[in-house]
Amino acid sequence: MTGSAAQNNRPRILVVDRDQRMRRHCRQILTGAGWEVRSTFSIAEAYRWVAGGGYDVIISDAYGSQGLGLTLFQLCRQCEHPVPFVLMHNGRNQAVLEQAIAMGIDRLLPKPFEAGSLLELIGSGTSVAD
Repeated sequence: MTGSAAQNNRPRILVVDRDQRMRRHCRQILTGAGWEVRSTFSIAEAYRWVAGGGYDVIISDAYGSQGLGLTLFQLCRQCEHPVPFVLMHNGRNQAVLEQAIAMGIDRLLPKPFEAGSLLELIGSGTSVAD
């Protein structure tokens, strides 16, 4: 673990989505599983936080046809300590999904999803899933 995650023994996860309900949904699931969760709707803010370090996983929405979630993925890969990146998507834009796979995105999470699917994808909060 890195940054403050190691200090409080709770892994940290960043959730980035325009939809406040989705951010709340993720926060509820993840905090219940032992994660420390921070969330935002802003790609720029998310990047600033990630660049500061201390996250164990990033979950971001694909952000529609513009694929701004992929932009965040590229920026995060330039950070000193890249972390696993999960891209949430609604499955409607095949070009964005194909681009994500070609870029080497760590994991894809189709929306909507149940708590079990999210937790299975990233792990229990005690360690990041392989």
